[in-house]
Amino acid sequence: MDSKNDEITTLKNKVDLKELIECYGPSGISFKKTGKSSNNYKALCPFHSEKTPSFSVNTAKQSYYCFGCGEKGDAFDFLENYKGMSKKESIEFIKKNYSSLPVAKKEEININIDSIRASKNYPKIKSGDLVRIKNSDGEINSFVAHSAYEYEGQGYVLRLFNSQGKKWTPMVRFIDGEWTYQSFNEPRPLYGLESDNLPVLVVEGEKAADAGRKVLNGLYDVVTWSGGVNAVEKTDWSRLEGRDVTLLPDNDEQGFRAMEYLNGVIPGSSICSVPNDLPEKWDIADKEWSGADELKAFIDTNKTNKNNVVRMDGEAFEGKEKANPLGLQSLDQLITNRKPIRWLIKNWLQRKALVMVHGPSGAGKSYAVLDWCMRIANEGFDEWAGHKVRHGNVVYLAGEGNEGLGIRAQAWQEKFKLSNDPSKIWISSRGCSLNTPDGQKEVIESIEESEIKPDVIVVDTLHRFLDGDENSAKDARTMINSCDAMKEYYDCTVILVHHTGASQDAQHRARGSTAWRGALDGEISINPLEGGKIELIQRKNKEIGRPVDDVMMEFESVDIPGFFDEANDQVPGSVLNICHEETFQAANSNKRKVDKKVVENKETLFQFAKKCADNEEGEYFINTGALRNWMFEQGPCASVNAARQACKPKGGGFVSNLIRHGVLELLPPENNKGDFRIIDQDLILKLNII
Repeated sequence: MDSKNDEITTLKNKVDLKELIECYGPSGISFKKTGKSSNNYKALCPFHSEKTPSFSVNTAKQSYYCFGCGEKGDAFDFLENYKGMSKKESIEFIKKNYSSLPVAKKEEININIDSIRASKNYPKIKSGDLVRIKNSDGEINSFVAHSAYEYEGQGYVLRLFNSQGKKWTPMVRFIDGEWTYQSFNEPRPLYGLESDNLPVLVVEGEKAADAGRKVLNGLYDVVTWSGGVNAVEKTDWSRLEGRDVTLLPDNDEQGFRAMEYLNGVIPGSSICSVPNDLPEKWDIADKEWSGADELKAFIDTNKTNKNNVVRMDGEAFEGKEKANPLGLQSLDQLITNRKPIRWLIKNWLQRKALVMVHGPSGAGKSYAVLDWCMRIANEGFDEWAGHKVRHGNVVYLAGEGNEGLGIRAQAWQEKFKLSNDPSKIWISSRGCSLNTPDGQKEVIESIEESEIKPDVIVVDTLHRFLDGDENSAKDARTMINSCDAMKEYYDCTVILVHHTGASQDAQHRARGSTAWRGALDGEISINPLEGGKIELIQRKNKEIGRPVDDVMMEFESVDIPGFFDEANDQVPGSVLNICHEETFQAANSNKRKVDKKVVENKETLFQFAKKCADNEEGEYFINTGALRNWMFEQGPCASVNAARQACKPKGGGFVSNLIRHGVLELLPPENNKGDFRIIDQDLILKLNII
């Protein structure tokens, strides 16, 4: 009996469970490493339907567990439960396919078994060839290769169609003299990289790469990767370092996110913004190009991140090319030449920054921003809430028209008894689609026609000026690019006024895509309080690291001379006043009592996050499955069920408590970074230090 158990243990140690599931599990399953450990991976569960990954594989223990449906086991269990094998059949299967390999130590089990056996010398496949392919059950199927894309030394990506006309593009490798469905070795090679010095155009999919290569005819290396958008992280991009790289996404959300990832991986790369008038899922293979000049002009016109700031209509703002385009400096030069931080409102509103002010509808966002703008635009108002104010010109883009804003501004003037000196603030009469070439052109021409050099441009509200979906990372990026272009050209600050989400849990964050927050230099929440008061809370302050103390303001009614309704009754306006210190302290003493449970929960979250949270440029994202696993195995939960309850966003448990107290936020289902994000600045700072 012992010898039988020893044999099973020996066989199990010869199998990389993650690789086995990738090879013999559902087509397209994709694992992502969780946390800092190299042993834990997550994916969508093979045993039940789900949208958020809850299936976890630990390669050190060679075991799997699904926090969604409870399936668990080892390599033999997977073959039995997923493939329907008997115990005997699963043992024979692993003997047959893996017994020739030496036993590996547990920490060395990340081996792609079939990849070792795959031959680098294989017969060529051409479009139209009949190809016989062996599946995971050993059955041979025959297909006509509609297209065949060779990845040198690995095999082919084939474009196939089944009897119902459905397309799929499997990877095949030549193993033991037969073409077999098998993923390429990681990191996977690039498709289409033919030179060492040409500019590189990265597109999505081999069909698009071939189409681009044919049109550009030696002007670019047009390359792509295998496995689709979910496999972009499995590819070797190091060969593109030092090259002039342009990233051209398909016209869809997934394609744009893949290219955003590459923009962070490939130094100096540029992303092409796809014009909004092109159809969904468009790529360069969908157009009949007149020649290389037309495609090259399309790339140059829509490319971002150039040395000169580029407007969306393709025209460059005036500015000289720099001999050192990246502005490289030694540390000594950086310290010696460091310039002081420039503020419009000290510690709150930096010069040449992208800032977002958000709050629920009717909270007073526009009143607060207008109060800033009136102080900046009028000499004599040298401070706001004790913070020094620098004066300058303000352009206020009012998406709902200027009449209501004019009334608020007049009430402000009446309240503070302004002199007859003209204020330096200009207000638009309508909105436009600022993230389109035509809309951006309208703004620029209006500013230049009025001969204004703005120090601040306010966009109120973002929704009124955005052509597209605020939940789309792609559409968010077009607006961010437009604002960045104006910020650079005018050396000014751009303030976006936006709404928060609808649910109570979302009142501390801006509505829509997570791309907004990542691009901001400053983020400020407007929190409505009782008694006509509001609270301004800094969520992000790039220059000083951690936010300053909150500021409380209260509404005051002001009669505006000559402003009557049709019944000849006086119509009052409203302004915001800074609350006195004693009012602020009294409100805060009731609102911010230390919750002992919150302190304990924050410490538990810290212990989890420093090991298992996904850190993306100083932001920490949490996957529910990983948190459940940790809470049961290493945290305070005594059972799997207790861990499940603790991780629910509602109901008063661990996660719910942290959301309610502004430590965590629940992310929308369509995001691809995690289920929750840590937003407590003290905790983020603590994690960044370790």
